[in-house]
Parts: sequence; structure tokens; C-alpha cells
Amino acid sequence: TDVNEHDKSLQKGPVLKVPNHAQSNKKSRGDQLCGFQPKARYSWHVPQPAGPEIMLVGRSNAGKSTLINNVLELYGFSPWAPVSELGGRTRTLNWYPMNFRGPVGWAKIGQLTSLDEADRRALDPSGSEEAGRGFCLVDSFGLGEVDYTDLKAKRLQTWGPLLHGYLSERHCAVAVLHLVSSEFEGTLTNGDEQLLNIYTRAARAREAESLQ
Repeated sequence: TDVNEHDKSLQKGPVLKVPNHAQSNKKSRGDQLCGFQPKARYSWHVPQPAGPEIMLVGRSNAGKSTLINNVLELYGFSPWAPVSELGGRTRTLNWYPMNFRGPVGWAKIGQLTSLDEADRRALDPSGSEEAGRGFCLVDSFGLGEVDYTDLKAKRLQTWGPLLHGYLSERHCAVAVLHLVSSEFEGTLTNGDEQLLNIYTRAARAREAESLQ
């Protein structure tokens, strides 16, 4: 749950550098993640932050998970974000730690259990420590027209509030990347319009709380 005071210090953002070893032998998922990978179906599943977070959003099948796999490969990891030719594969908010000094670990309830000491010091809420180099990409479910007949309507109705709550309250969220599908030649779909509405309301909520 987003209750850690260290969360407030992470608005300063990650130091993003493309590693020189990107073309070397691929590292496994276990080299960057130990324990459970956080997956949030509801707001109380959102994990304790390990570093700054960048969220990827867009309509269903816009290529969010594919982009995450490309970034994983750029940082020398084997891709492990699930992808599908059909939209609607991602149905939770999923955390992918990147560029941390050692494996990041969360317990099943979202409590941070493993973090390199240098990355932990970077969470200092006073801002006196040097910014860490690690960050998390957060993959989001898509909105819009897609076949979700195997999901209950009540579950689908939680997606908008979950996304709004994350964007409006998460201190360590430093950026949102909205992917627009090229197959529509830049035209926004209904799913994109829904996201813009959520952004607008979340931005007002963050401003009211003096969040960047």
C-alpha cells in the first residue's frame, strides 16, 4: 500500500542511462526481481515503492507490453512481459524494476523486502542522498473496445478508479507515457478518450495536493 513516507522523495525522478552492456548476454528476470512481481487488481494491491515509477498507458493492444520488453532488452534482460496478438492480455497494473543495483524483492502483500543499500539510501525523504539509478515501469491494462467477456462487469468497473487513484495519489509516479496505435493514423479511439478524461481529473487532484 502507498503509505511509505519515502515515496515523497521519489518525485525527483530517476537517472536514466542506456547501459553499455545492452548487447551482452541477456540477464534473467531473477537478476532484477526476487520474490513476487507486484500486480495490482485493486488499490490495496499497489506495492511499497522501490524507486521512481513511469506508467505506460494506452488503448488495448497499443503495444505497451511490447515496449516494456524492448526496454528490458535494452537494459540487458530477457523479455518477460506477456504479450499477445489479441488485445486485453494485461488485466492488472504490473511493476517491472529496471536498472537497480541488485534484485528488488516484494512480499505477496506488496511490502518491499529486498533492496540494495545504495538504492535504499536514495529513498531518503530529506532529498540529501544522491538520486538512485533504478526505476520501475508500470504496465497498465488497456481501455476501449476489446473482448473481456470472461471478466465480470464488476471487475471491469474497477479499472477506471484504480488508474485514477494511482495517477492522482502516487507520489513516486514521475511520468506517464500514452501510447497511441499507428493503425488509426494518430486518431484517438474511445479508449484513448477515456484515458484523457482520467488524466484530467487526476491532474486536478494532484494539483490540489501539491503533487508534481
